[in-house]
Amino acid sequence: VFGMVLIFGAVNAPSIFVGPRIADLGGDGLEIALAIAAGTVFEVPAFLAIGTVLRVLGTRGTFALGIAMLTVSGVYSAVVPEPSLVILGRLLSGSGYAWTVLPTMAAMAAAGGPRERAALTSLHYASSAVGSLAIALVGLPLVEAGEGSGAILVVTALLAPIGALLAIVRWPAPYQARPEPVASTAV
Repeated sequence: VFGMVLIFGAVNAPSIFVGPRIADLGGDGLEIALAIAAGTVFEVPAFLAIGTVLRVLGTRGTFALGIAMLTVSGVYSAVVPEPSLVILGRLLSGSGYAWTVLPTMAAMAAAGGPRERAALTSLHYASSAVGSLAIALVGLPLVEAGEGSGAILVVTALLAPIGALLAIVRWPAPYQARPEPVASTAV
């Protein structure tokens, strides 16, 4: 559970702190809006490509790739000197989000019976809410105190792989290997 809270805090942190980061760099409201929207630009194609990625990397591999993308994107966005480069970093975070969340959802969907799936789904959404709230409650006062949003982005980006290690250790056994291809029943 703690691993999932860390992961989803890190997944949602860029959406919380990208605005202050761009403002720290002298950016304006349009650049903040573009940065927030930029994650979606690659998120949609990443969702569409997930079947192929899962077949090649497996569920754990896809999850690990998504975590790596989120980590790189967060650190990159924290250290670049221009708002336009922060916007570019958000493109990578969109794919990272998709390739982190969908393997998690796949594992939950295939887990046990309806009761187990419901419990895991509840845990997933609760972890996301708690992680986002914790990151905001800790990070925003630090940003207001002048600590800098870049530092918060780096710290939250590094929480993702720590959370992933905790989550992968507990990953359900059937979802550790590559899934078997499913025969198409389309006519």
